Amino acid sequence: MVSTFCFLGSSNSSLPIPQYLTTSPSGHRLLHRILLFPIPTSKLPSSKANFIYSHTHHQFRGPSHLLLAAGNGEPAPLPHGVDVEADKEQARDAVSKILQQFGATKEESIEIALKSPTYINMLMGSVNDLDEWNSWSSSSDAAVPRSTFRDKVYQMAQQKGDKGILPFLESIGLSLSSAMHVARYLSSQTLPALIPKVKYVREIFFSDSADGGHLGRVARRMMMHLSIPVDDDVQQTLSFFEKIQARRGGLDSLGAGDASFRHLIESFPRLLLLPVESHVKPMVEFLEDIGTPRGKLRNVFLLFPPILFLDIEKDIKPRLWAFEKENKGDKDLGRMLVKYPWMLSTGIQANYVEILSFFDKEKVPKAAVNRAIESWPHLLGCSTVKLKLMVDQFGELGIKNKKLGQVIATSPQLLVQKPPEFLQVVDFLKDLGLDEETVGRILARCPEIFATNIEKTLKKKLEFLNGIGVTKSHLPRVVRKYPELFVCDIDKALRPRLNYLTKIGLSSRDVAFMVRRFSPLLGYSIEEVLRPKVDFLVKTMEKPISDVVDYPRYFSYSLEKKIEPRYRVLKGRNQQCSLKDMLGKNDEEFAAQFMGVGRMLGINQQEGRQQIAFLKMGTVISKAANGLGGLLGNAFAAPFKSVFGATCEDVCAGTWDITCFIEHLCVSNLVKLLMVLGLCYLTFLFFYLLFKLGICQCIGRSLCKMCWAACETYWFALENCTCFLWHKLKNVKRVNRRRRRRFQDVEVGYSSSGDSTSFDDDPSFANNGRYIKLERHRRKKRLRSSPYCSRLGYKDGRAKYNNHHHHRSRSSTRQMSLHLKDRSERLRNLRQLQIQKASNLRREATLCKRRL
Repeated sequence: MVSTFCFLGSSNSSLPIPQYLTTSPSGHRLLHRILLFPIPTSKLPSSKANFIYSHTHHQFRGPSHLLLAAGNGEPAPLPHGVDVEADKEQARDAVSKILQQFGATKEESIEIALKSPTYINMLMGSVNDLDEWNSWSSSSDAAVPRSTFRDKVYQMAQQKGDKGILPFLESIGLSLSSAMHVARYLSSQTLPALIPKVKYVREIFFSDSADGGHLGRVARRMMMHLSIPVDDDVQQTLSFFEKIQARRGGLDSLGAGDASFRHLIESFPRLLLLPVESHVKPMVEFLEDIGTPRGKLRNVFLLFPPILFLDIEKDIKPRLWAFEKENKGDKDLGRMLVKYPWMLSTGIQANYVEILSFFDKEKVPKAAVNRAIESWPHLLGCSTVKLKLMVDQFGELGIKNKKLGQVIATSPQLLVQKPPEFLQVVDFLKDLGLDEETVGRILARCPEIFATNIEKTLKKKLEFLNGIGVTKSHLPRVVRKYPELFVCDIDKALRPRLNYLTKIGLSSRDVAFMVRRFSPLLGYSIEEVLRPKVDFLVKTMEKPISDVVDYPRYFSYSLEKKIEPRYRVLKGRNQQCSLKDMLGKNDEEFAAQFMGVGRMLGINQQEGRQQIAFLKMGTVISKAANGLGGLLGNAFAAPFKSVFGATCEDVCAGTWDITCFIEHLCVSNLVKLLMVLGLCYLTFLFFYLLFKLGICQCIGRSLCKMCWAACETYWFALENCTCFLWHKLKNVKRVNRRRRRRFQDVEVGYSSSGDSTSFDDDPSFANNGRYIKLERHRRKKRLRSSPYCSRLGYKDGRAKYNNHHHHRSRSSTRQMSLHLKDRSERLRNLRQLQIQKASNLRREATLCKRRL
């Protein structure tokens, strides 16, 4: 096929066209642009102002002045031959040269030129198009200077005006179109400043590319538990995640630098505008100071890139203070930030306040809420409406207030669970034969069960229990006693413990029986619990392993605090008993049965406890002595063992069994005993020196003075209290509550002042009934014989009645007033006497104190 441009008026004046312009869509578009642009007349012959284009099977319909015709000719060769690789090499050299001109080093420019093939192809295509254009006017007589292909590419790159940023962006992974978009934000940047900045950003974001998809799982979990309106920062992050998800590999490739860095720069082009020294590096140092590990910084930046745009003083510190004021340390904030970087967004901050208010209304302790958020910060992205659904489900099982705080602090992921999933676990436990109250207790004790999968976890544990001999009828009791079996790993925990029990001599039937009776058996560690207690039972206590079948609770007691002390007591008294009798009793019962405490010695339970405590303390002291003696004995035991060829470590018990040492000629143990005795001697010598120097006397004297001061203060206070009470009791006035005698005293006539004074001087006689009667009789006698009484009409102690009633009333009133006046005088005299006696008592007390 032949393609030619033919100018009007001359059929032999056609220019050949490269075939690739007519066989490819890109060639069509390029030719379209060439034909639409006007051609300067200086480049064309004067008689040829128009041209036409013809190609077999291809026609271009342009302006009306273009005519379509056919022509003939030979196929057009490429402008500079067919050595394309040589042209590319020259183009790379030209790009490297232009990059060095804009500030890049030679090594950097060569690397960028090698990693930007699309940009180089674009420059080569532009140069080739320009050569084709110039070849159309090659028939002119003027001599056109010819340049090398490298120079043409160099000039073309200069005319682009991108300052070398486009090839650099393509070299870091961006496509040419994305690079053109990002280059608009970087128009003020220079290449020497941009290259180190991109290297630093790539380093902090993708320092460890082999994360195994961990970041992708974290990102999916954050998006799954987000149920609140988000702000712009989180929305941009979600868009970034969507771009990564659309690629091959999805979010699992989030931590891979080659796959994610391109989308990171496309989504956040402003990252390349941040100053490294004044902003990015201080941000990295601040995050490290609050507890974020250096290797985890990439997690924070990739999961929440807008954090780099925040100001430390104005944005980050005030937002972190909202969590720090709840008694959280800096290290806790760093760990929370690694788990959930979105906690610094404004939407999450507002939702945190609502969550605290919600749990405060539910009367959940604030400390439990903060502990739950610290261990599972994804709660910050959950709305209170979603949280209330799960809280209501807990309330139906009796989990409220403080119990709810314990549950969410232990297993906070239950709050973000869907209610149907939670109810499935509840129904599963009810199908095992457990009632609702028991399910609530299991939830409070082990809430992790309700966050597990039924098919993958719970049913497999039931199959394991059925396989070892725990029938369905025994399952409710086993689960009720030890629900933690559902969260124990079968291959790493349950099966190895089962194999150990069968290895030490127990049959599968014995193990099943033990699990049915004591289900926590399979929850004990082999190295920390099972093996030490089995060795002590078999080797030290010399009991058969079958004893634990009858009493599997033996493994639940402390070896140092209970099993060994009680065994030492029984061995010292040559008594034998079963494991249940030895361990199933409390300290008082054990002391009463095996030690005679409280029965033979006649001491109370408190002294029995002291005896048990003393035995435990003795065991501890014996262990300490054994440890010290062992340390010293090991230093000297080797020579003696080599001489005598015998040892008593497995024969004799303890450090003080000197008879056994002498009997078996245990030289090492004797030396150990001598060392202990020497140490005791040095200890007593130290105390003796303290006594000789007077330090003990000084301490004792000071203690005695302190005790004497305390006792003196106590007795002085007791003396003052006694004196005060005696004084109060002595001065209390006796009140005669018999009203009849009191009114009789009032009705008695007036007595002389001398008699009244004698009566007031001795109050003790006034309280004597016989003296009162005698005094009353004397008063009556005086009244009868007095002229004043006769004048008033009294006779034999009674007034004469007459017809004048008012006279009798006046006389009676006058007599009553005289008697009351006399009584008030006597009371006044008695009060003065009491004041005088009180002053005398105070004077005597003052004199006594002065004498003391």
